[in-house]
Amino acid sequence: MTHFIFGRAGSGKSERIYSLAAKNLRAGRHTFLLVPEQQAVAAEQRMADILTTGDAGSESADSPELGLEILNFKRLCNRVFREYGGISYNYISDSGRALLMWQALTELSGDLTEYGGKVDKSRVELMLSAVSELKAYRITPSALERSLERLNDSVEAPALAAKLSDLSLIFADYVSLVALTNDDAAD
Repeated sequence: MTHFIFGRAGSGKSERIYSLAAKNLRAGRHTFLLVPEQQAVAAEQRMADILTTGDAGSESADSPELGLEILNFKRLCNRVFREYGGISYNYISDSGRALLMWQALTELSGDLTEYGGKVDKSRVELMLSAVSELKAYRITPSALERSLERLNDSVEAPALAAKLSDLSLIFADYVSLVALTNDDAAD
């Protein structure tokens, strides 16, 4: 059952929630307490205090805390997926991203004008940062190519056009390399 408890700060809303949760646990009901991320630890501590000292009244059941789940939204999502199945991704790690970016830069080094040459850690980090920012703003490699075509029509900024061309190539190659074996959480 879902309960909504309203009131201003200091009116006892939290204690009422903890009391109801303890009452449900002692009645043998499985109880979920959904809290914001930053409140999860405090809620766990408070419920542990209530269940071990009996602050919420009522007789004690055998290990009522086993029926308690304190969840934040991230934990709730994981709990639902574990229970009922769901989307399963094979996310790439940061080191995997770095390796695939290094591979993309190495493969394209002969075709790049602004970002070609020796591939080193700082170049890999720079390109990963650029790709992350592009993904954050939902800019795709094809959108970069379209921008490059418009820029090439004006021919006023050859250095910008070269950088955009390189970035478009690197981004497209990197995305295709990641897609072969992994999913990227940024997508």
